[in-house]
Amino acid sequence: MKSITLFCVPYAGASAFVYYKWKPFLNNKIKLHPVELSGRGTRRKSRLYDDFASATEDIYRQIKDKISDNRYALFGHSMGCWLVYELYYRILEDNKKTPSHIFLSGRRAPHHVVKDEVIFHNLPLEEFKEKVVELGGMPPELLSDPKMMNLFLPVIISDFKITEKSTYKSKKEKIDCPIHVFSGRGDNVSAEELSSWEDYSNIGCNIHEFDGDHFFPFKNPEDVVKVINSVLFS
Repeated sequence: MKSITLFCVPYAGASAFVYYKWKPFLNNKIKLHPVELSGRGTRRKSRLYDDFASATEDIYRQIKDKISDNRYALFGHSMGCWLVYELYYRILEDNKKTPSHIFLSGRRAPHHVVKDEVIFHNLPLEEFKEKVVELGGMPPELLSDPKMMNLFLPVIISDFKITEKSTYKSKKEKIDCPIHVFSGRGDNVSAEELSSWEDYSNIGCNIHEFDGDHFFPFKNPEDVVKVINSVLFS
């Protein structure tokens, strides 16, 4: 069977590097292509995003010349999940070839408004760091390294800001490929918030739950990649 490219968009504060731990488990016909977001990793000197629209446009520019003649799928975790959702419609807007599958991980369907949710990017700095450590997205040892903290904090604060300030706008068309929704059993996402993704696709939506917390795809990569392999080469 023909190979497929898997474009992966990381979570808030993360670089493309987080997806490379998947390589040993991926089917050899899946070409892993982690997307590097601006301001981190190999692009750490680039400007951080002002909003979700600029982030989506930047991702689109990176992949648009790689999708026309190739079979491909999109994967996004947490912030990356909503970016992948918006990316699909940016691809559609430009009449480019759409993905064969979309994997939406670690995030509720975007129309859900969570009352009394903590707005992270408005918290005092020390409280912000504590909350992010609680989520599991900032290793505690990082807090004791001022140099690394100076590099990391502006990125993650910016990512939380553009995510928390994003507003959902309903689309005229539903997604015209299968949606696969991934969630950790220990994550703070309800069954209703997950199942609501079913309303976003014309083709169908499959919910997959895994052991672990919000960062299950990177703490439990083998089980997650096993499902991806099965979906793309069933």
